[in-house]
Amino acid sequence: MLKMVGMRSCTLTIFTSNYQRRMSHVHATAKQGFGLNSNSYDAHRPRYSDEAIDEIIKNIPNKPARVLEIGSGTGIFTRALLERTSGNEIEALTAAEPSEGMRKTCAESLSDELVKGRDVKVVEGTFEHIDAEDNSFHLIAIAQAYHWCGDYEKSLRELHRVLKPKSIVALTWNMEDRESKDWVGSARDIYEKYDTGTPQYRLGKWKQLYDTEAFQTLFKATEYNKYLRHLPLSLQGYKDRQATKSFINILPADEKQRLLDTLADHIAAQPDVDWIDKDNGNGTFYIPYSTDLYILHLK
Repeated sequence: MLKMVGMRSCTLTIFTSNYQRRMSHVHATAKQGFGLNSNSYDAHRPRYSDEAIDEIIKNIPNKPARVLEIGSGTGIFTRALLERTSGNEIEALTAAEPSEGMRKTCAESLSDELVKGRDVKVVEGTFEHIDAEDNSFHLIAIAQAYHWCGDYEKSLRELHRVLKPKSIVALTWNMEDRESKDWVGSARDIYEKYDTGTPQYRLGKWKQLYDTEAFQTLFKATEYNKYLRHLPLSLQGYKDRQATKSFINILPADEKQRLLDTLADHIAAQPDVDWIDKDNGNGTFYIPYSTDLYILHLK
């Protein structure tokens, strides 16, 4: 059964058939951690580098393009891509996301001004199951998500199936850059101890995709770019942002609060923080972020 609900200028499409089968590919921590407080996730997660988005757009082989975004979450990357393009570059965009709450937040955030009359829809989907015909898209974009993939062999074959010949897959991630400032590394060391058993991007397990038969037979090359930014943030904003991490979000409320307070106190005491306005430890500072971008080309 297919249910379609109009949401401003886009369409929210909810596929209810085979739902449990598809959700079985979603990591348990992601399913639980990202199913909570999607509006908070959307409000507090960092945005993407304009330079990275422009590089993706530049590499689209044919324009106007039909684009699929998988793991679209609350639409942070979706909105950025729509904002930086017109109908001459992207004529249609499908945002696929397994979390119902995130799909709703995404669809509600796509205004007329962003959509600009284009064919934009938000659907239920995973890396391994894409409801689309063969040869449908010129670009597949996956932002802050592909490390959650449960079966890279199956996923890459599915991505290849729905892509047009000579198209691309763009994988991108934002990370707090520990190489830029000592305090970033020491703060990450505090909260990353709470992450047990999840395939986070920083661990590099997602690079197993390069060892699959699917990648070696269907893809020919990968381009890599890194973009560094220093973004303003308050200590409270930092705590709010960390609370959206899946493995922190699922902690008991009192334990989560203690961790967030510890992080804020730790940052306030570090000598290498670039403060904008410290304001007795409650002000704003610059946090360095790197945006990593990998572009995979089909054979």
